[in-house]
Amino acid sequence: MYSDGSLKNLFMGLQPLLPSLLNEAFWDQWMGTKGVAILKLLLSNETLLLSGSVFLGPSFAQYIASVYRSTKNFLNNQLYVSVEIDDMERIHRPIAAFISEQMESVALKMAQGEYDRRPSDFGSHTRLDRSSNNPSIALQPVLDHEHRFVYKGRAFWAIRLSEQQSGNVTSSGTPWSRLFGGLQKSSIRITMRGRDIKVLRGYIQEWIDLYYAKKDNKLVVYKCSHGGRPGECSWEEKATKDIRSFDTVILKEGQKEDLLQDAKDFLDRHEWYADRGIPYRHGCLLSGPPGTGKTSIVRSLASQLDMQLASISLTGLNSDEEFETMVATAPANTILLLEDVDHCLKVIEDTKGKSGTAASPQIGHITLPGLLNVMDGLDMQDGTIFFMTCNDINILPPVMRRRGRIDKEVILDYADGYQIKTMFERFFRQTYFDNNNDTNNDMTWEDICNRVVQAIPEGVFSTAELQGFFLNYTFHMDRSKKVRFDDLFGLIDGFKLETQVERQNRERQKQKELAALKKRATKEKKNKKNTTPEPTLSPSASTCTASSTSSYVEDDEDETPLDDK
Repeated sequence: MYSDGSLKNLFMGLQPLLPSLLNEAFWDQWMGTKGVAILKLLLSNETLLLSGSVFLGPSFAQYIASVYRSTKNFLNNQLYVSVEIDDMERIHRPIAAFISEQMESVALKMAQGEYDRRPSDFGSHTRLDRSSNNPSIALQPVLDHEHRFVYKGRAFWAIRLSEQQSGNVTSSGTPWSRLFGGLQKSSIRITMRGRDIKVLRGYIQEWIDLYYAKKDNKLVVYKCSHGGRPGECSWEEKATKDIRSFDTVILKEGQKEDLLQDAKDFLDRHEWYADRGIPYRHGCLLSGPPGTGKTSIVRSLASQLDMQLASISLTGLNSDEEFETMVATAPANTILLLEDVDHCLKVIEDTKGKSGTAASPQIGHITLPGLLNVMDGLDMQDGTIFFMTCNDINILPPVMRRRGRIDKEVILDYADGYQIKTMFERFFRQTYFDNNNDTNNDMTWEDICNRVVQAIPEGVFSTAELQGFFLNYTFHMDRSKKVRFDDLFGLIDGFKLETQVERQNRERQKQKELAALKKRATKEKKNKKNTTPEPTLSPSASTCTASSTSSYVEDDEDETPLDDK
């Protein structure tokens, strides 16, 4: 940390003292004549000198080391400021990415190599020019080795501290979770010469802002990783995707515009919610078969609203406490996406207690009361928009869909004529007019579109299935070097048959996954029952049995328990 110039100045300052230390008169003045004589006698006696070295040497060396550490810490506190960031903190990745860029311009003798996850346009000024698509390497400081770099004319020292050296920083991940996850605690310490830590804080904040500025036109997708103890989790960036254009999401006419306006109206009414004491959260339910655009529209809405996406798979949760922690600690300015709600409720229903009473909490997944509590917004941050998706809306109990929990419901069904025509035009309109001289002139573009709409039945195919069909036909036209649509209509019957087979295979795979989840939950519940006595719970903490679900029907007479569904 100390530069060569600082050490040189230190020794230059001590140089005038050396003649005094070598002068016997100096020691006579401090120790007296008798003291100096005794010291000479001891030093001239080899036996006493050897014995003293053996017995007092370690203590003297320890004392010298202690003095050195105290002096070093004193100088550090007076001349330097430091900030230490644990690797479980959300700001760790931006700082590590910035340091990795700085390592490219530093003359290193030793560094730690790791897979470079940055996209090709991220930090391109420091990355090697490579035409290969093979994995590239990024450099990070070696554990417990300090590296110096210069930023805007100021020197900084960065060191990645191992678990033994980073004991001064509080970790958001407990030793228990790191033990189960096989992870070693580490942290990054940034040091700068100066006496005002706010200046260093400003530089670090600038590095974080630079990291996210490079993602301005990107959609950051966050996932929550599970901890080793119940209720423990941490959010981290899982992917950075290109912004999904609003025009590329093709729903039924007016649906996506209605969803976008609904979200904007909510975000513009913060004070309105506060004045009326209403929890400032907004829930939307998207239902429909697979491939109808549920996830795509949420991703596109996040981009339109200048927000990011935080995704939670409900079937992967282990407890209500974990779910509550995930929602409460979700990254700011994100849309929460809760997927597979109906799938989750199937697992809850099929693994509940055989007695049909509120006996013990479910093990291995969340419960319906826990899900409802989160939907009520008590654990959500103000301004949260959450989307829930499901394939079969009939599985959801009415108590989950009531106003106040779900503010807007949208059914995304199989494609109608408007969607079929819009998708066909997006795929082939430009191709048709660019090659008008090579196409059959017997049919106008409008005639071709109308014939496609008549040939492909409404309410049969999802938009994802149609996209695959049109994409394959695009490749077919490229291979044949002809822009003609006559043979397209002859492929539709085969497309119907292929779609039926694919749906059957997906359903079988879904049933296998569902059976595995049920088996896991039942086994964990059985093991828990054999090892611990069953606690008596109040109705508010009960699980998804007939009695507990009925207790959440509240005052609505038309709402039925989950068992009745």
